[in-house]
Amino acid sequence: MQRDSQSPQCYLLLLAALTGMSALLVGCGSISQTRSATQREEATSQAHSAASVTPTAADQVVSGQVTLTLDKPRYGAHDTVVVTIANGLSQMIWAADHQTDCTVLVAEQAHPSAWEGVDNCRLMTPTLLTPLPLGATTERLDTSGWPTGTYRITLTYSGGDEGRGGPGGTAHSAEFRIG
Repeated sequence: MQRDSQSPQCYLLLLAALTGMSALLVGCGSISQTRSATQREEATSQAHSAASVTPTAADQVVSGQVTLTLDKPRYGAHDTVVVTIANGLSQMIWAADHQTDCTVLVAEQAHPSAWEGVDNCRLMTPTLLTPLPLGATTERLDTSGWPTGTYRITLTYSGGDEGRGGPGGTAHSAEFRIG
């Protein structure tokens, strides 16, 4: 009789263990999850990067376009690059985090044959889609450790419900110098 009374407990324990493992496997490396504002703020603060919504200036947002604007054309070796992401589309867009400084932006350095991404995120967390609302949002990137050279910032985004099924695209900033 004791075996019969323990059997449901064993099944419940096994079910809980399998559920936990399934959740872990689904989350690892998945891009289909979305990140809440709180989760995003925690990740960006861990990576020494901050994102915030700024007041939208009429000249920053171009109707029908996503644009990236820098706060200046040249930066020192330990400066912060402030990038304004202006979403002038008619809908929210989504971008994957885990890019440069664990933001949605990729800093790319010019090389003779191609642009190469720098300072990718090394957090051991799943890559998540981050919403970028209509209007202007800012991201900050720390240039510490970036070699002297010519750079640009790139945003790859998608539209639709949580980044699925809507039109997407890529936006680039103007080129800038470090050093």
